[in-house]
Amino acid sequence: MNNQSITLSEALFRLNKNHNRTIGMKNYRVIGDYADFYCFVCGYKWTTKAYSVINEGRGCKKCSYIKTGKNNSISEDEALKRITNIHGDSITMSN
Repeated sequence: MNNQSITLSEALFRLNKNHNRTIGMKNYRVIGDYADFYCFVCGYKWTTKAYSVINEGRGCKKCSYIKTGKNNSISEDEALKRITNIHGDSITMSN
């Protein structure tokens, strides 16, 4: 990635468009340099290359962990069904 210059105004426009106004940015100089970012959803703050958030769509690491966890969650009934399919009646569950 080269250090082509896009204005702060254009960088903020792209950031807001790509992240639905959930991420803020400060200390921006050029697209290839580091900038500081913060998540309006969870409050997480991080520093990374500006292009990775503005152009590549990388966002808040903390929110992505939460989203991934929710996407990978299954209900208790589904868990019991999977356990029974694998182990039959050899495992019993109690509260």
